[in-house]
Amino acid sequence: MIQRVQTLYMLAGVVLAVVLLFIPIAGFTLGSGEQFRYSLTDYPSFVGSGVDRGVLLTPLVATLLVAVVLLITIFLYRNRRLQRKLLLVSVVINLSTLGGVFYASDQISQLSRVVSEKAAYSLGAYIPLLILVFIVLANNGIRKDEKLIKSADRIR
Repeated sequence: MIQRVQTLYMLAGVVLAVVLLFIPIAGFTLGSGEQFRYSLTDYPSFVGSGVDRGVLLTPLVATLLVAVVLLITIFLYRNRRLQRKLLLVSVVINLSTLGGVFYASDQISQLSRVVSEKAAYSLGAYIPLLILVFIVLANNGIRKDEKLIKSADRIR
């Protein structure tokens, strides 16, 4: 299980999803000149500022779902077909995370009464792209395993 390279790719995706929960996604300048950073776990601080709660919770829930689906997929190493299907599901969820991160940051900058300018995106906004790369690499590894097993079955 752990010796397969796609397992390491999925594990890297899980680690990046957990890291995404805690690092800043965007920075804002408040009206007083003070800097504020938005991360996925900071949504309670924006609840009363005019930003819809669903807009803030969507990237958080999607990130948690990506981490859970990838973690489950790691332990399904005997069923490669199901692994590939779950990786496809995680791609869709991860794309919603990516869109949700940028949409939530944009909504904070437009609707919040305390922000004076647009969001300055930091590294956290681009981590879903890295997760997507690791998911694609894991999918390619699973596909190579399937080819190898089919070729070994032909030889028998």
